[in-house]
Amino acid sequence: MRRILPSLSAGLLLLPLLLPGAETIHVNNLTGSDDGDGSREHPYATLYKACRMVPVSGRIEVTNTGKPYQMPYKGADVSQSYGYRLFRGGTLEKPLIVEGNGATISGLAVVPAEAWKAVPETRLFRLPFYPMSNRLKNDKKIQHWLEVPRIWFVDGGAAPNCRDREELLKTPGGFQWNKAEKLVYFHLPEGKRLEELRIELPANYGFYIHASHTIVRNFNCIFSVNDGFDADGSPQNSSYINCLAYDNCGQGFSCHRTSSIRYIGCGAIRCASSNVCNVNSSHAEYVDCVFLDNAFESNVSLYNEATARFVNCFFSGGNSEEPIVQEHASQFTFLHCVIQGSRDLPLLRCRSGSVNFYQCTLSQARYLADFSAGWSRTCASMKRCVVSGMKNGIAKLPATPYPRLQFADNRFSPAFYIYEKRAEKIGGPVLRKLRVDADSRGELIRPGGLRNAECTGSDGYGAGKLSPTVRKVYDRLVNFTATPAGLVPAGKAGAPAGAL
Repeated sequence: MRRILPSLSAGLLLLPLLLPGAETIHVNNLTGSDDGDGSREHPYATLYKACRMVPVSGRIEVTNTGKPYQMPYKGADVSQSYGYRLFRGGTLEKPLIVEGNGATISGLAVVPAEAWKAVPETRLFRLPFYPMSNRLKNDKKIQHWLEVPRIWFVDGGAAPNCRDREELLKTPGGFQWNKAEKLVYFHLPEGKRLEELRIELPANYGFYIHASHTIVRNFNCIFSVNDGFDADGSPQNSSYINCLAYDNCGQGFSCHRTSSIRYIGCGAIRCASSNVCNVNSSHAEYVDCVFLDNAFESNVSLYNEATARFVNCFFSGGNSEEPIVQEHASQFTFLHCVIQGSRDLPLLRCRSGSVNFYQCTLSQARYLADFSAGWSRTCASMKRCVVSGMKNGIAKLPATPYPRLQFADNRFSPAFYIYEKRAEKIGGPVLRKLRVDADSRGELIRPGGLRNAECTGSDGYGAGKLSPTVRKVYDRLVNFTATPAGLVPAGKAGAPAGAL
């Protein structure tokens, strides 16, 4: 097993590897049975049963069989879906641990033939489908499923995703999601019966931590109808470690209500919503994490007084919204992060609350943000950062930037702000008077490394070179593809990939 280990001191997390006296429940989806007792000799077959049976401060040991852990189709309502909810937790001295050993959990479910309803006088069949992709569901311009992630599968292969009824009628074996009707339609090929086909689509989801002192580690989550790895309620001192989310209908990671949770060495790619979305008064910390190429919404977002701290993380890709969204008095802190945006959008959309960048590398966006009073009331700080490749300058400034904006000791290319519709250079009289970046300077910046986003030329400025943990997470995300059979090497349709 090849693991991605967190690059943290042992004192940061109390993570005992051995729990003397703790009851261990074993799970094996090839040899187990939910009629067993969860012992090593008679393991359960499903994680669902194990999560329901694990005691306080217990342990779940999941065998990575190479076959995804998958639950049956339960119904059309997302609230009826199967997921892995952890309600018991542990103690500071003896946390509850769920050890995945690199196993993959899949939200796909095989839809039984009797669940489909025929559309009269056609070869079409319909099924209720309304995944937890919040912004997509509210977008009035898009009435179909996205091109990415692909979520319809017939007999193990990806099926065509049609935009409308006309296209579907011309595409045997295709699917069309009618968002307004909350239905998905399938075009049954001539000469085939539903009973002959293995039709799979997202119907279940991943983990929810509800209790304090809970650790979930070394899992992949693919094709969740909701999110991949969540916290809800008020769990404290709980963690996800080395957990990767691929192709979810919702978020990769999410934190709700007053949860306080840490994500270590985690990553998400191609999620239909944000890779990270935290709400309410939750708090989350992300260390050595990677967030790539989400299909819709922002890459990471905070709402409703949520707070989040990102340390040594890498962000890149996604193009439907600004990569970072901060609203409703929420608070972002980025330390030693590499953040790559889209040349056509600002890097940050902020309304109220605060955003802080310290020793980060920020690149490839229209500009950092529009801080003008009509658009934003966010307080922001940026210190010892490298900002390069901004299409229209560093940022748009309000009439009175200080003290709301405190930018100092940075390195820029290009080195000008937009102030009252004019370009004002770093070090010039206007910015000195406004107390914006008076001690910063422009310099030639040549990004390189992953996605040409790293910058190692400005000593002591920017994030520098990404950590080995981040590089391992990145490689795993971009080099493997989610399929009904599990994770396979990108571009191949072979056997599932091995453990992390």
